Amino acid sequence: MQRIKDWPVFVKICFGIIISALSYAGITVIPQIVTQAPIQSENSESETTELINVEIIVLDSGENLPIQDVEVRVVSTGGPEVRRTNTDGFVQIEIPTRDDVGITLAKDGFQTSRHSINLKNDPNRTREYYLVKE
Repeated sequence: MQRIKDWPVFVKICFGIIISALSYAGITVIPQIVTQAPIQSENSESETTELINVEIIVLDSGENLPIQDVEVRVVSTGGPEVRRTNTDGFVQIEIPTRDDVGITLAKDGFQTSRHSINLKNDPNRTREYYLVKE
């Protein structure tokens, strides 16, 4: 503090003006910046994309019994969604609404099966698919 007293009057005035400007900015401008809505990307699909619940049952084509642990891979946009069927051969996946969605069913001992469904034309039904033993 002793050194500030030794400053010339002109420097003290400039220093005071700078401190006053920074204080004013801190009081008025910074709260406005903090309360502004976050900038959203125009390509943000997470808020505009509707999800559809896809239900699939996988059965053995020969015995007509459910198949457990079938890998169900749904490809729409981005990375594929991968799930496995339960003991009833049932799996449920939520995916973005698209015209055509590709589905691949795979399990050791069975032939891999590929299907395409149109979720906009037929969104609300449980789909049954059959796998053939190798």
